[in-house]
Amino acid sequence: MLSRGLAYIEPGETTAFEIIAEAGILHGSSSDSDAGITFIVDPALPTGEQRIAIRLDLESSTPDAGTIAAGKVIFEMSNVADKRIEFGILQLPPGVDRPPPLHFAPFLSGKRLLTTQTFRDLFRSEVIRSHEGLGVTDIALLFTDLKGSTALYDRIGDLNAFALVQQHFERLQDVTVRHNGAIIKTIGDAVMAAFLRPADAVRAALDMRSEIASFNKRQPDKALILKIGVHRGAAIAVTLNERLDYFGQTVNIAARVQGLADADEIFVSQDVYDATGVRDGLAAFAVDPRTAHLRGVRQELPVFRVGGAV
Repeated sequence: MLSRGLAYIEPGETTAFEIIAEAGILHGSSSDSDAGITFIVDPALPTGEQRIAIRLDLESSTPDAGTIAAGKVIFEMSNVADKRIEFGILQLPPGVDRPPPLHFAPFLSGKRLLTTQTFRDLFRSEVIRSHEGLGVTDIALLFTDLKGSTALYDRIGDLNAFALVQQHFERLQDVTVRHNGAIIKTIGDAVMAAFLRPADAVRAALDMRSEIASFNKRQPDKALILKIGVHRGAAIAVTLNERLDYFGQTVNIAARVQGLADADEIFVSQDVYDATGVRDGLAAFAVDPRTAHLRGVRQELPVFRVGGAV
């Protein structure tokens, strides 16, 4: 199957497709209208230049079928509709009477869009009205914070501490993007990030801890101490303060789960731990199940503390 021509034909205009037809079928179609043609190419017919005038509108083509000889053929496509028509012609081999159907795999869902860092960077103020909101049925949220950041500012001064914190933000964003996530916002020294899947969020948490540990080796007197929490569930996406943000109980719980973590610890909720791929991803680490009472949550919540490698 070969493409023989493609053109955008404006209303009232005529475009000529000059084609060398081969045995088989010339099939023409439009992606934005019902116009289409099917011409059988019969090598037994006498050759010679052939010129065929075809009228296109949004519902049909006239004529839309016929038999032609192999060799040079010119289709004069006249657009009689009131909008532009995109039209293409394919050469189908003998025995094939129509192009194979196209199957498109899902690629960009709303959730994927909202967890794509490039989209958030380029369209950070894209409006989802606060009185409406966009419901996201399942999102993995990761919160981080730095332990002892106040003492760090006091020890090395505001400018030095601020520079370190900014470098830490850059490293966490790099890790987040690598694992199919996006930074939602920074709050002081803390980060809120969203991920397509819980397993992505957990892998990101492990890499964040490793990244900051490597960062600290280069400056042992200015170590940053990271604490991480991960939870999943439904949330509402809205635009607030010119930024796309998430709200709801899942966000509250994710922040509270992070609050359970101490130095270099990762805490994940039961919902995260039970998600596909998470247990396998944590197989090499010490995982300690616990039960926590979180402020604002009625029932105790099963959580898991992720320590170092075993």
